[in-house]
Amino acid sequence: MYQKFNLDGVDIDWEYPGVQGAGNNQVSPQDSAHFLTFLQLLRSQLPKSARLTAATQVTPFAGPDGRPLKDVSAFAKVLDWILIMNYDIWGASPTPGPNAPLRDGCHNSTQPDASASASVAAWMAAGFPSSQITLGLPSYGYVQTSTAKALIQRRRIPGKLRVRQDEDDEVQAAGAGTVRVKGEGEGGDSGQVQFKQLIKAGALKINSNGNYVGAGGFSRLWDVCSSTPYLVSQNAKQVVAYDDPQSLGMKAAFARGAGLLGVNMFDVHGDTENWTLTDAIREGLGLV
Repeated sequence: MYQKFNLDGVDIDWEYPGVQGAGNNQVSPQDSAHFLTFLQLLRSQLPKSARLTAATQVTPFAGPDGRPLKDVSAFAKVLDWILIMNYDIWGASPTPGPNAPLRDGCHNSTQPDASASASVAAWMAAGFPSSQITLGLPSYGYVQTSTAKALIQRRRIPGKLRVRQDEDDEVQAAGAGTVRVKGEGEGGDSGQVQFKQLIKAGALKINSNGNYVGAGGFSRLWDVCSSTPYLVSQNAKQVVAYDDPQSLGMKAAFARGAGLLGVNMFDVHGDTENWTLTDAIREGLGLV
């Protein structure tokens, strides 16, 4: 197939070796060892010019005990790069959390290993060079029916609510001008929602400074702990955890500062016609 279609290479997305991914996969303690053997065989059959890559979870491949391997340097010898899928950390839930945290900035996350900074550090500590790591960035988020006023699926520090609200959000009277955001994949008002769909639904608008702020009854808030935005509508009883130009630009700048090979957005279809997200990522990478 590689030769037939004149491909650049082969990318493997196994979710995940040694760890349950979809919920009904067969898992073996030898998954990661077998995966390495498979990659070595595949590499031996491909031309030297072919790229061989893999999409990974936020922690290194699992060992026989189910815990992340402490040494994955053998994988770095056969893979050109890995893509850390730092998204879907929390899905649609009445107790919403960030979809793609940059870091555990408040040191209170219930998933401290699941952030861009923690995942890159873990892979590098296990012997995977930063120059062979790309960071996955989402162009989507999750909408959920919820009365939460903050991203609450985390351990609370008494007296500290780490959020900021945009000053120029549209603040509406109860029931006035309320819009609802439809999610995909789970039916109803819950599930994934693309950035461009939030704009189309009227939950986001551009202010006079060129920034995206809440609209249609939604307030845009900033979760300081994860460095991600979210939308709250008390009228619609919805919370949307997502990423925008600000948060994606910060993640791209982090990737640049960490010496990563680059970033990957999943996927471009969620961006605007004017490439708003892509431009923010390029700026964060220092490409403009």
